[in-house]
Amino acid sequence: MKTCRVVLLLTTALSLPISADQSSAGPLSEYFLSAGFHGKLFGVRGLNLVLDVAAGPGNEYPIAVMGTVRTMGHEFGEAGGEYTLAGIPIGASYLNTVANSQFYDGTTDGVYNYAWDLVGGAVYRFGLDWTSPTVLFTLGRADGSRLGITYDETNQSLWISGFTGSVGTTVSDYAMDGTLISSFTVAHDRITALAMDHSDHTLWMGFQDYGPNYSQYGTTGALLGSVSYPSLNAYSTGIVGGEFQLPEPGTPLLMIAGLAALAGGRWHR
Repeated sequence: MKTCRVVLLLTTALSLPISADQSSAGPLSEYFLSAGFHGKLFGVRGLNLVLDVAAGPGNEYPIAVMGTVRTMGHEFGEAGGEYTLAGIPIGASYLNTVANSQFYDGTTDGVYNYAWDLVGGAVYRFGLDWTSPTVLFTLGRADGSRLGITYDETNQSLWISGFTGSVGTTVSDYAMDGTLISSFTVAHDRITALAMDHSDHTLWMGFQDYGPNYSQYGTTGALLGSVSYPSLNAYSTGIVGGEFQLPEPGTPLLMIAGLAALAGGRWHR
C-alpha cells in the first residue's frame, strides 16, 4: 500500500502553528511542488501561488528543475513528463524503470538527476532524462523511512529528509559516497517537498500532516520562517515532491554563495 495514499485518507488537515516571529515572506525563487496523486504541478513564490497546472496521469512525484521541469513516475512502469517553467507540457515521457521502487522526490545537479527510493532505502542516480538508474548509496530502512532529497551546489552534496521512525524528524547532508556531513532535527516528522533555494542557500520543506504550510531552515538547522498557502489546502497531503530551479551551467556560483552569506541567519519578514 502506498504511504502517501494512506495519508490522503485523512479528512482533516491540521494547521501548523506559525508564531508572529516565525512568519515569512515566502521563498525568494519559485518553489515547484508535485502532487502526483492529484495529477497537479504547482509553483509558489513569496506569498503567492504562481503555477497551478495539470500534470500527467502517471503519479508524477520525483521532480528535477533546470531550464525545464522534468518529472518521473512514482512506481515501476509509471511515466513522468517534461514541462516549461510555465507548466506547458513539452511532450517528453520519462518512465520509471526501477522494479519494486517508490520514488516521491527528486533533484538534479545539472549532470545527473537523483531520487530517493523509499522501498529500497537508497539514492538512485539517473541521466537527465531519468534513464540509466544506478544505486549511488544505500542507507536502509532499519531506523524508519526517508522521503525527500535535494542537491546542494556549494559542496556537491545531497540533503535527505526523514519521514517516519527515528529519522522522521531528521534532515541530513550526505556526500555523494554516502558519508554523513551534517544533520539537524525539525519539530515534526513526515517531511515532504525538501528543496534547496539556491538563491539564498536555504532549505524549504512541508509536513504531510500539517496542511499547506512550508518552513524555511538554514543549513545548520535554524528555523527562519514559515508560510501558508490556503489555496493548496485540498492538495496538501498529496504534495510530496519539491524543488527549486538549479542555475543553468555558467551561472556564477560564487555570486550565489555570496548571496547565501549575506542571507545567513536572516529572517524573512
